[in-house]
Amino acid sequence: MPRTRGIVAGATAWAATGLAFAVSAFSLPIDDFWLSLASAREIALGADPSRAITLTWTPMQADALNPQWGAQVILGLGGTLGWALAVNAALIAAGLGLTALRVAQR
Repeated sequence: MPRTRGIVAGATAWAATGLAFAVSAFSLPIDDFWLSLASAREIALGADPSRAITLTWTPMQADALNPQWGAQVILGLGGTLGWALAVNAALIAAGLGLTALRVAQR
């Protein structure tokens, strides 16, 4: 009986992990996702990636930095929303896979 319970618990855990992956990987992952893609497009057109890019109505401070420029470039490399979501899904899958590997080793 305990062995069956462990199998069911393991299957349930993997199913929940898979569902969490699907929901989080293929939804818009961050609040400023579209701003990140627009910033990537501006960087590709020659904007300085280390500085904040003026794309919104909010005021910008002089000499503001752009700490997310690396993510913006990676998400914008493909030039499409599909590419950005695929990159996001791959990063989430890598994180979940690493977590599962670490848990399995304990």
